[in-house]
Amino acid sequence: MEKQKKVLNVIKGYMSKFDIEELTIIEDDKDSVIFSGDVEKFLHPCETMQNEAYRIKMSEVKRVLNFNDEKLFIFI
Repeated sequence: MEKQKKVLNVIKGYMSKFDIEELTIIEDDKDSVIFSGDVEKFLHPCETMQNEAYRIKMSEVKRVLNFNDEKLFIFI
């Protein structure tokens, strides 16, 4: 069985190949955007957002869209 890709690993993989600046994370089941903004702010969240950011980072990725090698859309 294929290892599930986690949000954090997908972000790091794309950042190693492209100059990713912005990130949008969409919770597919709920049709809701749960993060949209600067990728560095997501990777290094303020203290109040650390638990939620961790939960998102460990979530399973369903699919990824790369826009202009600068913006990622990640569906979880």
